[in-house]
Amino acid sequence: MIWSLLVALLLAPPVDPAADQGTPFEYYAATETRLVPFAATPSSPRAPVDAGFRVLADGQLASPRGQFVIYLDDPPRPLAARVKRWLRPDLPVLQMTARAGDAQLQVQMLAGTPATFPEGVAMVRLSARATARSRLVVTAGWVPHPGHSARWPAHDLSARYGFADGAVWRDGRLLYQFPLLPTPTRLAAPEVTYAEPFTLREVLALRETPVGLVRYELALGPGQASQLVFRVPRADLEYRQALPLLRQADFDEALLQASREWSAWHGSQPTVTVPEEKVAAAYLAAQRRLRAWGAPPPRRSALSERLLAARLCRGLVMTRGR
Repeated sequence: MIWSLLVALLLAPPVDPAADQGTPFEYYAATETRLVPFAATPSSPRAPVDAGFRVLADGQLASPRGQFVIYLDDPPRPLAARVKRWLRPDLPVLQMTARAGDAQLQVQMLAGTPATFPEGVAMVRLSARATARSRLVVTAGWVPHPGHSARWPAHDLSARYGFADGAVWRDGRLLYQFPLLPTPTRLAAPEVTYAEPFTLREVLALRETPVGLVRYELALGPGQASQLVFRVPRADLEYRQALPLLRQADFDEALLQASREWSAWHGSQPTVTVPEEKVAAAYLAAQRRLRAWGAPPPRRSALSERLLAARLCRGLVMTRGR
């Protein structure tokens, strides 16, 4: 009981309610946040931190093997979507928005365990819509350094990278899968056209240099839209075996599955019933974050629920005063 109250009081409000135009109940994510498939959420605080993915400050999707990154324009610049929001307070699906010329972009990220790929995968969907005739350049790639660890295996400097039928691999292990339509330009490193498998030494790349790049040029007319979906496996898998199954993972189906799993779990947890919708939403976000990070949820207790509601209300009042 004491542990449950401590969790409720100290860790309950990890998000800031944000009143945005058109979406009054969006919630900001942390500068660096974590995406974990529901089936892989740790059951204790001592669970390994590499059970999922981290989304870093500029929107890089980091795993223990490296970072999946997205760049815009030509010459390429980082996505620069520092403001990350949760699609719903109770659902760990990140969304970011950016603008490139006359095109509005939305990037959504989720981690799931689809039936066709139970090992777990992070999916990144980039949607673009033009308000006027525009040419949008999107480049995706892989940064070998994981971004959240100082550890750097010595063998990575001599590892071989290559492309194979919509995938980027390293030493035969799948790093990420990319769409083949529209046809992208393949680059070994920035300004280095891909011809054959390479090492970082051969293309004069550092561990922070993006490699295995795919460059898309999207010509959009007024009101036209385009969409790109990338997939990053959680496990270290041989690309020939993993790629056919990974391609079958559908973003919308994974989103629906995640929504069902998290909604069912939230339904089995303590609830806060108050007139202010933001308070209840903030509590759902707190529960979701605690499960993703491995802390046990508070037990059903009228006292703990009232204390949670009081603390969340105080946070709401402070937010409104900003």
